[in-house]
Amino acid sequence: MGLFMGSIAFPVAVEGICDKGTEVVGVALCPMNSDPLKLMCPCGSQLAKSKCCVRYIQGFENAPTPEALMRSRYTAFTMGTGEAASYLFATHHPGFRSPNLKQDLAEGMDGTRWISLVIRNAVEQGDKGEVEFEASFHHAGSAGQMHEVSLFKREKGAWYYTEGA
Repeated sequence: MGLFMGSIAFPVAVEGICDKGTEVVGVALCPMNSDPLKLMCPCGSQLAKSKCCVRYIQGFENAPTPEALMRSRYTAFTMGTGEAASYLFATHHPGFRSPNLKQDLAEGMDGTRWISLVIRNAVEQGDKGEVEFEASFHHAGSAGQMHEVSLFKREKGAWYYTEGA
């Protein structure tokens, strides 16, 4: 199955699974060697990255719930890019940023491979939210797991991470 443009054929992704292609009349086009599993969002939603967390990380829209923000922040950590670090900084509530936050975020991504995210509980009450999660990772040759209850605050329609315990 493919889409013809002139004399060039492009394979068409099913339901926008490919996020590396180009949008043409609402159809995502994928490179021939794309692995659909690599294009799935690492947050565990079973959606394509382009239909899930990447739209928040790239600034196209704000995460609509504390859980969506938590998932997108996890995905940003898995990406380990400058854009991802900027997103993590921007979505950390200004009133809760440590003086070394940018450096801490960079160090948190460096050498860590995030494996999975499991959301245990998510609660939203007015402009406050709470998400309990477990995240598995590998760092310096060792496996680890992080268990946290993250707190969130909504201001001017946008959710921010405040702190975790």
